[in-house]
Order: sequence, then C-alpha cells, then structure tokens
Amino acid sequence: NIRLIQIFEDEWLFKKELVKARLKQILKKSDSLRIHARNCEIREISAREKNNFLGEYHLQGKDVSYINLGAFFNNEIISVMTFSRGSISKGSKPVSGKWELNRFCINYIYHVPGVASKLLEHFKRNYTWKEIFSYCDLRWSRGDLYYKIGFSFSGQTPPNYWYIKDCKRIHRFSLRKRRDEPKDISETFLRIQEGYNKIWDCGNLKFKIINKD
Repeated sequence: NIRLIQIFEDEWLFKKELVKARLKQILKKSDSLRIHARNCEIREISAREKNNFLGEYHLQGKDVSYINLGAFFNNEIISVMTFSRGSISKGSKPVSGKWELNRFCINYIYHVPGVASKLLEHFKRNYTWKEIFSYCDLRWSRGDLYYKIGFSFSGQTPPNYWYIKDCKRIHRFSLRKRRDEPKDISETFLRIQEGYNKIWDCGNLKFKIINKD
C-alpha cells in the first residue's frame, strides 16, 4: 500500500512549480481556486494556443494533435484536451474514427471538478468517432480519472526508455538505430558512444471507450 511517484530530473529542473502543484494535488494539500465546470465554455482553439498552454501546464509539453479543445472561464483558457490519430512511436497506426486522447491538463492555480468530462463530452458530441483510447503514465497516476469519465481499462504496457543528455530527455523514437549504422552494434551502445544515457519510466495503463451508437 505504498504509492510511488517517479519524477524525472528534467521535470524537477525545468517544471518545478508544476511538479509541486501535482504533488500537492496527490497529497490533497492543494490551495487551488475552485471553479465549477458548468461555468466554463468549451471551444476549439488554435495549435499555437494549445501548445503555449501545454508548454506551461503539462509535464510532457506540446504535442502533435488534430483537435484541440479549450475550457474557458471569464474568457481565459483554464484547461486543454487534445486528440490525435494513432502514433507509430507509440505502436499504433492511424485508423479512421479511432482517436487518441493525447493531452489533458488544467492551469494548476485552479481546481475544476468535472472539466475533463465536459471536454470529452464536447468531443463525443461534435466529432465523428468509433473509439477513443488514451494512456495513463504510471510514474504519476493510477488512472482514477479515466474510470470517472467513462473509460475502460484495456491493458498495460511495460516500462519504456528515454535517452538523456545534458539534462534534456529525448524520446527513444528520435534516436532509434539508423540504416547506415553498423548492424552488429546495438542502438544502446551507439547512443552511449554519442554521450547519451538511458532512463526508464514505469510503463502505462491503456484505456478506451467504444462508440456503441
């Protein structure tokens, strides 16, 4: 019954206030301002607005997404949810009607119960979809939010690795072995020779919703 939170060094160095805010939420010590989701307006936002918000309030930062939804309170974006097609880097391919809920975050100075559900319901009502899936980072979460907003558990992925150099963490897909590199030398050895080190996460839980209409 011990819950372990794994924090990467770059998160603590470059997004310390966001890390502190998430830890306060987990420990139920948050002093965020409470806003009701019913007082928020949901509308589509630009890629620039979305990436600026994710860069400040999501630990993974900006993403590549096709649909970007913002929750507005007094004309201020306070929460964002994005949707993308399947990604080869995550082991899936784009399929018509199948969407990944890629990012969700809230401005940490606010506590907005129900906003994730409101954003998701807006997507479900206004866009064509057959399935929505998403991944929960086990370093930080046990997936409680997904169950609350109607997702079902569909599997667990094993721990995966990143490369790190000069305190910058780089997705393994960006440094996978190239065709012009020696076949008898491993990717790991080649990257270590280039000055990179490996760092591992805790894997992910996968969740999905199937459209039965």
